[in-house]
Amino acid sequence: MTTQPFIGVVCDASFSVLAGRIKNAGYRIARVSPAMLKPGMRPAVDIWVVDCDDMDAVADDLAEIDAPVLALSNRPGVDERMAYRTWCARILKTLEKWTADAWHPRRESASTPDHYAAVEGVWLLAGSVGMDTAVRDFLEALPEVPPVAFLYAQHIPEGEQLALVNRLNKVNRHLHTVLAVGRHWFNPCQMLVVPTSCRLQFGHQGEVFSLRDAWGGRVDPHIDQLMMSVAGLQPRLTGAIMFSGASTDGLQGAQALHGLGCEVWAQDPNTATEPAMPQAINRLRLASKVGSPEQLANYFTERYADSAIDLPEDFSRARGRARPVPRSRRKDAESVPSVPDVRFPGRG
Repeated sequence: MTTQPFIGVVCDASFSVLAGRIKNAGYRIARVSPAMLKPGMRPAVDIWVVDCDDMDAVADDLAEIDAPVLALSNRPGVDERMAYRTWCARILKTLEKWTADAWHPRRESASTPDHYAAVEGVWLLAGSVGMDTAVRDFLEALPEVPPVAFLYAQHIPEGEQLALVNRLNKVNRHLHTVLAVGRHWFNPCQMLVVPTSCRLQFGHQGEVFSLRDAWGGRVDPHIDQLMMSVAGLQPRLTGAIMFSGASTDGLQGAQALHGLGCEVWAQDPNTATEPAMPQAINRLRLASKVGSPEQLANYFTERYADSAIDLPEDFSRARGRARPVPRSRRKDAESVPSVPDVRFPGRG
């Protein structure tokens, strides 16, 4: 399986600012001259980006290339700084769309798609002010974590997210928490923290990868937008638990998830630091379960009372510590989904 696209940048100058921008974005690149497009000379790359002043001079060679070709036009001069910066950003955006289903050029998780076969549910935990305290109480009340994956979304400054991840990793020894920047998969007994700085996109086999796009909401991450994105997850999102929050961001998303048959639970507003979010959920009678964080943990334990799993041997916590194994129930190896080959869009 290809894990990184190899970008061939064709430029007729000894130095290409665009090639540097593509490389700095994390892609592997090969900078070549127009003469190297001739058959037998061009390197084997996944995508070609052509940044030449004279496009007619390379048109015939481009027509014989099987790989996708991004031929650029209307290039501003480098001295037109704002226009050139916008032009480069548009090229990077196009490359990201072409490669989004296969790879993201940031650090990758140690997890693999094989583990997604063992996930018995994906749950979104959402909120803002006071959510971290409520989730801590929720996790502490779980005697063990069932074979589910969590997605944690809280309105929190970007600079505080790594500290949040560290705190969550100390709450329940059965749960591994990571910041979802880069490429990850949903795994049993793992929680992905939604980054504040960039949006997430979800693949068909439990894949989660971050985009360079900002959320663009009044507060980030934009929980309504996140819910709309994760609604298409296959197998579908199991449920969402709405915790303490000072805004109603998440209300429209909760309505959409409820309409799709996902479970929606809410913290009892009387136990919340900021009751606005759970109150909004309860006002529309979207929540099938309402309670304190400890009560919600009890509901959760009851729901997965018969769930059990043998975690794959290679699925371990940070620093190589072995994961605790809940009650045993072996899953057949045949149930593990195969990973499709990467395919890039063709020309056209």
